[in-house]
Amino acid sequence: MTVAVDAVTSVTNVPDYPTETDETSNSLNHRNELKNENTNDDDKDEKRKHKNDHQRFHHRMLHKLLFVSYLLGIVWTCLHPAMSILTGECKCRGWFLDEHSLEIRFVEAYTKQNSLEVPSFFNPSRTVVGTSLCDNLKQQQQQEGESSTSSSSSSTSSTTGGSINKSQTVVCHTHDNKFHLVMVQPRSNALDATEEALVVVLPSLHMSLDNDGNGSKLHKSLLQGIENLADPIQTPWLAKTVYFVTPTSDTISLDEAVSMFLTAYLGRHDNNDVVMRTKPTKNHRQHGNHDDDDHDDDSTDIPLLPPELSTAMLRNLIVVNVTDSSVTTTQGRGGNNNNNNKQLSGKTHLAILPQGHNGVLPNGDLVFLVGKLLERTSFMSSRFYPYTGSTFLSHGYTQVFVHASATVRSLLQHPTLQQLFTKLANMPKMMERQIQTYADDFVNMFLFARTLAYGPIPPHAAALQRGIDSVTIQVQFEGTYKRDPAEELIQYLLYLIRSLANLHERLHHSVTLYLLPTPKTFVSHMEYFLPNILILLPLAIRAFGLLLPAIISSQTNHFNTKNNNNHQNDDQYSTPSSTTRQKKVRMFQFALCVIAAHVLVPIAFAHTTLAYIPSLVITPLLAFPDYAGWITR
Repeated sequence: MTVAVDAVTSVTNVPDYPTETDETSNSLNHRNELKNENTNDDDKDEKRKHKNDHQRFHHRMLHKLLFVSYLLGIVWTCLHPAMSILTGECKCRGWFLDEHSLEIRFVEAYTKQNSLEVPSFFNPSRTVVGTSLCDNLKQQQQQEGESSTSSSSSSTSSTTGGSINKSQTVVCHTHDNKFHLVMVQPRSNALDATEEALVVVLPSLHMSLDNDGNGSKLHKSLLQGIENLADPIQTPWLAKTVYFVTPTSDTISLDEAVSMFLTAYLGRHDNNDVVMRTKPTKNHRQHGNHDDDDHDDDSTDIPLLPPELSTAMLRNLIVVNVTDSSVTTTQGRGGNNNNNNKQLSGKTHLAILPQGHNGVLPNGDLVFLVGKLLERTSFMSSRFYPYTGSTFLSHGYTQVFVHASATVRSLLQHPTLQQLFTKLANMPKMMERQIQTYADDFVNMFLFARTLAYGPIPPHAAALQRGIDSVTIQVQFEGTYKRDPAEELIQYLLYLIRSLANLHERLHHSVTLYLLPTPKTFVSHMEYFLPNILILLPLAIRAFGLLLPAIISSQTNHFNTKNNNNHQNDDQYSTPSSTTRQKKVRMFQFALCVIAAHVLVPIAFAHTTLAYIPSLVITPLLAFPDYAGWITR
């Protein structure tokens, strides 16, 4: 019995080995688990791929938006001067005068018969004596006697002494041996002559000399113009005090003369008054950025003018910069036949320069008034000088424009372009002229903007900084003329004084922010401000594109930290160190985009030309690349 029980017990304690059925079941379960894991991995990969594709799509759309905005701004810019988007016209706006008091129709009465007719007050036999305007006026008084100069007597005083008679019409004053000042006061006017004044600044007497040594043709005419201006019978319209300023020496530039006169008249300007060195360095660009030792320059220590000479309010300042190497002939003066005109070689390079420091410009009425008057002169007439290549510009880069215009003209004569014009237009010559005009105006507008942004700044800039509407007339006479061009320039300068003398208020109409393709047309500042904003728009888009994912990621991490890995971007396979570097790069790029937009947009509001070139360069550097994606993963 015992043996039987043990046998049963041993049979009962036999180990439970897995059967074939159990192995099959376990294998199936394992396969199902692997399959589920593979399915989950495939789902994750599919979601990851979908998310990456979605992000890449957004990146492509972002880059397209960046480029479209940038290119649209450039295209809008290039449309000028062919058309105006804001006005809806296929042309630039033409010059006009808002101020009703700026009347110039009286000029027609003087030039209706013959524009070459010389006014009676210009005396060809007049000689220039002495070395200054004051010397010449004094000598003229002694030669002609008191009877002929009773209405235009003059006196000379120095800075430290001398008496000034207020009853005199013409007063001469040499100030600190720096500049000569001639003050012309009206005797018969409805308003107080001491209320407002005009200033005309001209080169020194030693410039533009005749070959016969008889002095300056410009200043010979100026002396006669002053005498005529001081005669109340000849000029009953004079209602403002007129100052004529010339440097005492040709070593003193017009920049210095303007700045020294304003310092002597109004006092030292605290806001970086423009004072040039007596001998400017080659690289000095007259932008008002001076060294500390510039404040010790003698020109900043000019004493104030006597009260009798500085009581009027300065309304306008005109700088006349003349280079005269012309010759006058009397042949064909009375006729206008083409043969006589072809024999004339008079070439005039006239530029009306309104540019000032930091994008400051005078009222557009003043610029247009000067242009409208000088356009009527005979030396600017294509009827008298049709083959000489004269220029009428709004910047000082005359030779650059002439070269660019000649280059465009030669390109348009290429046979391929000529064939294209013939195919595209019924009148190929007209299309060629339109393209030539567009190219010339675009080059002129670019050079105008370059002058405003980088210089060289004209001499009147110091007056603009003090709130005085001013402009520089830069003219160069070459060749043979029917009439002395310097004499005619003084004549029209008197017309300009007459036009400005009618206005007893500050110029406040018209426009003060503009670009000039030519002195006859202008482009409003807003026309270029909007494309400038389009060029800067990629900075804002890039900054928003960098900021928005960071905000979404931070919100997701705050509410659901478990699924942090599900909301990662393209950097999910990056190492922790590379991810950190990418975040720093994105933060740095975001900061640079915000700073650039914050700096350039206010500058564009001042004048778009100051911010346009920096915008063209900085925007693609900061907004277009994704610098974080360049980090090695």
